[in-house]
Amino acid sequence: ADILKAFYLDEQSKLIYYVVLKNDIPSVREEFFDFLTIYDELKIYDKLPVMIKFLPERVMDKANLKGEIILN
Repeated sequence: ADILKAFYLDEQSKLIYYVVLKNDIPSVREEFFDFLTIYDELKIYDKLPVMIKFLPERVMDKANLKGEIILN
């Protein structure tokens, strides 16, 4: 997987995912943008808003995020 770590935050009925990529390059980010495009086309964004934010590894510990998603 291209994800090093991921965190979630449930904020005001919006799911926010912070993603730390192993190899943070445009082609890897594009996979997430493709997912969000499909998600938007399903017309469920208004009912369950989802945001994905990319977090650089160098600031991951300083961000003090809770809600780490355990990746297998």
